[in-house]
Amino acid sequence: MTPMLIETTILGLLIAVVSNRWHHLVENVKIKGVWLPFLAFVVEAGIQIALNRGSDDLRGLIFDYELTLMVLVYSLLVAFFALNLKTPGVAMLLVGVVLNMIVIFSNNGKMPVDIDMAVSYGFTHTAQQLKSGLVFGHSAINAETTKLAFLADILHLRPPYPMPKSVSLGDLVMDVGVLMVFVLNLRENPNALEEEETHVY
Repeated sequence: MTPMLIETTILGLLIAVVSNRWHHLVENVKIKGVWLPFLAFVVEAGIQIALNRGSDDLRGLIFDYELTLMVLVYSLLVAFFALNLKTPGVAMLLVGVVLNMIVIFSNNGKMPVDIDMAVSYGFTHTAQQLKSGLVFGHSAINAETTKLAFLADILHLRPPYPMPKSVSLGDLVMDVGVLMVFVLNLRENPNALEEEETHVY
């Protein structure tokens, strides 16, 4: 899960609470396979820790199988969204994931990142890590070799946005999907009303 998805989820929860319709959200959204994205996060975090603190041999092993590892992570995410596809808004989330998969798998398992903003705001360490391939699943954009750069992390959220970052088109589509999950499920479920009427009669 990208940091921006966390921010969008918090926004969705605030909308649910402020609108006083959060109980409809609880009734309408029945999430299946919660362990799938959790496992994807654990795998990705574990690999990043290994890149930061592991030996050169371990890093080399990760680099050799990076594409395979990214396939594993994204397979878990796709499986999760497929299980919950009937929930309004989840289809949009799946579209965002697929857009990211296309550019990542077209670039040997790495999401290309435009590092201009990182450099301009003094995040030279992050920029250097991206250039060195030490950020799992990400690399600095190379004008000569990067494929489908328009789907890469080239959209910059600059200050006054509280947490500046670079995101992809797929990320933005996923954020729209998260908001749709909240907004579309804040309505009263007509099926629930029908069930109540059936029990009454």
